[in-house]
Amino acid sequence: MKKIICQWKRDGKCIVQPDGQVFRCCYLKIHFERNSFKAKEHPIMKEYLDNIEDHNVKNKTLKTILNSKWFTKTLPESISDGNYDTAPSMCQRKCMVKE
Repeated sequence: MKKIICQWKRDGKCIVQPDGQVFRCCYLKIHFERNSFKAKEHPIMKEYLDNIEDHNVKNKTLKTILNSKWFTKTLPESISDGNYDTAPSMCQRKCMVKE
């Protein structure tokens, strides 16, 4: 059985880019930068991009960002048990474990 375990969330970590943009982990950040055209097509990343200003510490506090719907519901639900196929590809590739 495939399962995704987000070690960054488990450890209470996130990444803040120099421009203030907040990502759950370095893998999503890299995916966003290298494959922005693909990120825009994925529904989870599209939701992030549609609210990109709300995920920037220049506009909101880090606490507010990490408590936002995208960080508390959208992304976690996309990687929860049984939803492997809905997760962003970087989550599937980097954080998938087999049980």
